[in-house]
Amino acid sequence: MPATCLPEVDSCKQELSKRKVQSRVKGFCDFFKFLFHWGFIPFILFLGCKKGPDSGKLSFTFGNILWQ
Repeated sequence: MPATCLPEVDSCKQELSKRKVQSRVKGFCDFFKFLFHWGFIPFILFLGCKKGPDSGKLSFTFGNILWQ
């Protein structure tokens, strides 16, 4: 087997690995974007429920949100 074939094979493997890495990074970014879009508001509501109201305020319930 001639030695000139080896660099071509190596460059082809490197190109495939670059594509795999790029697709994994793109997949991770898409997942993070989805998670942020659908999780931000529920997370803020969760933090509000966990801490509770300030002193002198009405207690936080979902009924209070709907009727005010």
